[in-house]
Amino acid sequence: MRVGCGGEVAGEVLAERLIRLRNSIDLLEVEFSHMAGEFAHTKQYDEEGYDSPISWIKANCHMAGGAAADRVCVGEQLGHLDRLGESCVALAAGEIGFAHLALIAHTSAALASAWMSAGCFDRRPTSALRNSAPSACTPATRPTPTGLSMKR
Repeated sequence: MRVGCGGEVAGEVLAERLIRLRNSIDLLEVEFSHMAGEFAHTKQYDEEGYDSPISWIKANCHMAGGAAADRVCVGEQLGHLDRLGESCVALAAGEIGFAHLALIAHTSAALASAWMSAGCFDRRPTSALRNSAPSACTPATRPTPTGLSMKR
């Protein structure tokens, strides 16, 4: 599928189109992530025989496991605009991309989990971070390269 170019187009024009298209795709990824985070709080994946929302998204949305985990994590963290709000504004402005937002979301979740374990939160946490099952954001559920270990 090819949309729009038709004929000779200057490099400057293509560069601008690429930037705008990538930003639009990143915004769609945030919307997908929001839905993935909501889906993770249902039991639909279990009813269909999948062991996690990540495995359901991987199989049904034709995504790699890490990409599916990123979407669920970002979706879960979107519930904490105090953690991701400025990053979402930066993404909407085209200052960062979705991959950077996913990294920020994973870091935010890991820090929140560590702070809760240390008793540093004055308020009760919300979202999947307080559930007993590990979320897509925690290192326990993230794939690690062969030969490397993650400290817990």
